[in-house]
Amino acid sequence: MPGRESAQASRRPDRPVSGDLEHVLAAWLTDYQADDAVVTEAAPGTVWYTISQKAFLRRARANGLRPVIVSGEFTELSEPMRQVLRFHGGGWAVKDEEGNLRNGLTGRRLHRVAEAPDPTRPTGLDQMGLAHWRPARSDHAQLMVCATAVHPAASAPPPGETIELLMAALSAASGGGDLSPWAFGRNEPALLPWDAHDLARHCRRDQEAGISLSAFAVSGSSAVPAALTLVLQRQGQFVHEHVTGLVGLGRLGSAGLERKLAAADHVMETLSSAVGITFALIMAQAGNQALTRPPVLGSAPVPLSILLGDGLIRGLQIDAEQALARFQASPALGGHGLMVPLDAAASGRPHLAELFRSVDLDRASPRMGISPQQLQTLHYAARY
Repeated sequence: MPGRESAQASRRPDRPVSGDLEHVLAAWLTDYQADDAVVTEAAPGTVWYTISQKAFLRRARANGLRPVIVSGEFTELSEPMRQVLRFHGGGWAVKDEEGNLRNGLTGRRLHRVAEAPDPTRPTGLDQMGLAHWRPARSDHAQLMVCATAVHPAASAPPPGETIELLMAALSAASGGGDLSPWAFGRNEPALLPWDAHDLARHCRRDQEAGISLSAFAVSGSSAVPAALTLVLQRQGQFVHEHVTGLVGLGRLGSAGLERKLAAADHVMETLSSAVGITFALIMAQAGNQALTRPPVLGSAPVPLSILLGDGLIRGLQIDAEQALARFQASPALGGHGLMVPLDAAASGRPHLAELFRSVDLDRASPRMGISPQQLQTLHYAARY
């Protein structure tokens, strides 16, 4: 409802939330329950990943319910909010002025709100809400990033190494500059200046509280706008560091955009300098300048490059020599990985779907360095 989120704006974003307060915040956002879905109605504007949204999602999942956001046509979801909603198995239903419903993430027509968590994409115009198609909103180029690093817990570097590598590569592609405007936080807006030691302190606090998964929102600077999520998860003797999100490159047709797109290879090369990287995918798409996900049909992502690390290569039993010859791959990660340039056009480079089928990425598991959410992103990108 309008105004409910504004009361939380003054709260420090990294302040721990007690169970009682989380219950109150979740109840505050809950408007009604429909079948096995619990619904919150959002006002026009951007739905951020705030403390109260986090409480709403966590409580819904703990109660065995699917969280659903219902909004009008002039509401947008931030990229971290979209990611965490998908992580919790939730959905987004958009209602137009005539009362028609559609999935805010896919555009598929809905008969009822409880269908919103279904990720099925429309297979034809007859299944799509036509109001979902507003291409005028997609006038900026965005870089989509999925990356995972896996480190032995006993010798793991300070958390956030993958983010720092991205910072350096993207800053170089934008002509250099101060990286300090990058920020992180438990929720949005991310207001804490980037500091790996401070990040490690938050993770240690979680571990001491028995929490094995630490999630953060990360935002870029005015020179390099970014909306990312960083998830640090300890499983047995290993620490998994998952990074997903969007980086803004500039308006389509603007000067310097071609140079930034060409720098995608440099981003991959920088990531490959970290031995712990086991998976990374770089794609480009047209999107919104504000790096939010509006209720429109976005452009298809164009996969540019994929990095396969040792964990994936061994786990999927990929023949490295065959991949080098068949997919024009190049050695990476100190000879323990492969970097494959991708192209959807007939340029001789492989399409992501071809690579997907060849190495059977469906068998990839979090233990190999791909989270279920990242695997879903791969499926989505491989369709085009």
